Amino acid sequence: MIIIGFLTIAFAFLFLVPAFRGEILLYPDYYLGPLRIHMYSLTFFIAVVAGFFWVRKNAENFGINKAVAENLVFVNVIAGFLGARVHHILSAWDFYSANLILIPQIWRGGLGIYGGIVGGILATWIYCRVKKIDFFAVADLCAPALVLGQAIGRWGNFFNQEAYGLPTALPWKMFVTEQYRLTSFTDEKFFHPIFLYESLWALGVFLVLAYISKIIIPKTRSVILGQEKMSFGQVFGSYLILYSLGRFLIESLRADKTLFFDFPANQILALALIIIGLLITTRSAWKKKANQ
Repeated sequence: MIIIGFLTIAFAFLFLVPAFRGEILLYPDYYLGPLRIHMYSLTFFIAVVAGFFWVRKNAENFGINKAVAENLVFVNVIAGFLGARVHHILSAWDFYSANLILIPQIWRGGLGIYGGIVGGILATWIYCRVKKIDFFAVADLCAPALVLGQAIGRWGNFFNQEAYGLPTALPWKMFVTEQYRLTSFTDEKFFHPIFLYESLWALGVFLVLAYISKIIIPKTRSVILGQEKMSFGQVFGSYLILYSLGRFLIESLRADKTLFFDFPANQILALALIIIGLLITTRSAWKKKANQ
C-alpha cells in the first residue's frame, strides 16, 4: 500500500498537475519502441482485471461458486461493453450516421456508462436464470467490482481529452488541446475535469460498498451453512443510488449534454436508477425483517 501511495503521489505531481496546466500534452496512444499502447484500451483492461479479482476473491462469501463468478465477469464485460457502445452511438447518432466507419473504433473513446450498466444487468439476469442463481446475490457481489472499474476506466477519458465539463478558472482546471474542444468553446483553454470528478466519486462509492459488503458477508456465510435466510440487494441498491446521485450532480457541469425534451438525458436516467435503487433496498429490508 505504501508503494502504491508513493506511485500515486509521484504520478500526480510529475504528470497529472503539469498535464492539467497544459505543460504536458496528452495523447491517446503512446509507444514503447514498436509497441503501440492505446491508453483508453489499457485503462479498460485494468478496470476489468480489478473487477475480476474482486469478484473472484469474494464470490464464495456470497454463496457463489468461483468458476461461475469468473464466467459471469466475462459475460458482463461483453454485454456491458456492447451496451455502453450502443448507448454512446445512439446519443451521438447525428455524428455517427455520417461517419459509420468510426462506430467500431472504440480506442477513440465513446462508451455510455448507463448503456453499460443496463447491458450488464440484463446479461446477469439472463445468466442467473439459466444457472438458477439468486440474481440479487450476484448483483451484490458485482456492484463494488463494477464501480471500481468505473473509477479506473474514467482515466481513459483523460488521455482522450473527452468527458470534460464547462470552462472554468478553478485551481484544478484542466487544459484541453484545441482539436478536442467543442466548437462552442474553441476559444477556451481550461475546463472542469469531469472524468476526475466521476473517478473520485466512483472510488468513494466503491469504499462505501466494500464496507457494506463486509457487514453482510458474515450473514451470507450463515446462508451457505443453511443456518439463516438472507435477503440480498442491499449492496446493489446502494450502488444504484450512490453512483447515480453523483452522476446527477456532476452531469450539470458537462459541456456535451444529450437532451431529452430539453432535459439532460443522463440526469433523467440517474433519477430513474435512484428510484430503482430505493425500491431494491426497501425490498431487501422488508425481506430481511420477514426472515427474522
